[in-house]
Amino acid sequence: MTVPTIPSRSATPKARGVPCPKRARGARGGNDSSIRSMKDPDDHVEGDEYDNVEIESAQEDDSTAPVKKERAKKQKNPSKWKHKHAKSCRSPISCRVDNKKTRAILDPGTECGIVGGDIWTVLEKVIGLEAQLGGALAGMGTCSLPLVNAVAAYDHSKEGTILIGAGNVGHDEQSTRTELLLNTHKIRKHSVIVSDTTIRDGGLQSIEVNGISIAFDFVYEKTVSFYLCKPTKRS
Repeated sequence: MTVPTIPSRSATPKARGVPCPKRARGARGGNDSSIRSMKDPDDHVEGDEYDNVEIESAQEDDSTAPVKKERAKKQKNPSKWKHKHAKSCRSPISCRVDNKKTRAILDPGTECGIVGGDIWTVLEKVIGLEAQLGGALAGMGTCSLPLVNAVAAYDHSKEGTILIGAGNVGHDEQSTRTELLLNTHKIRKHSVIVSDTTIRDGGLQSIEVNGISIAFDFVYEKTVSFYLCKPTKRS
């Protein structure tokens, strides 16, 4: 009679101290099942390839990528946009008056001087007289302006505040007026030395009042002018 032999525990292939191989996660609907279920079970794909699938799909779905690239370009070269803006303001039409300062333009051909804006203080009005003008300044159509005697101020770099007076000139009451006209021939009648010939052409490009010289600006090589400001109560 043959007695069946029972294998001992030590005969099993599992050695003591050697861990059993764990079942791969996601084989039964684990965390990675959503990715693996999209693949053909017959296809052999390594684990690293699954990671690549995740990364590529995330990059393709990132709809903000173009916005981020454009933002990165601006941050990389921020001065580019400022340069374009500064360049556009060099146009004589769009930026004729810098920083909205009021400037007096010397014009020997104007029939009547024009003052205005918020820097001239009217001392008195000439009763019964008006100036008939037709587009003498930018944005000014045909109009009639009252004649006044007015005063403004000039900030001299060495002498301080100098008062500039104008008599029998048309007064434009618009506070936005930033350009004024002064006739050089009428200025000379009041003992003011006027040299409206530019330095480029060999002139002094200035006026002299009571021994004090005021330099002119040659704006865009078109007009000779100087900037004025509102006189204080003390001046």
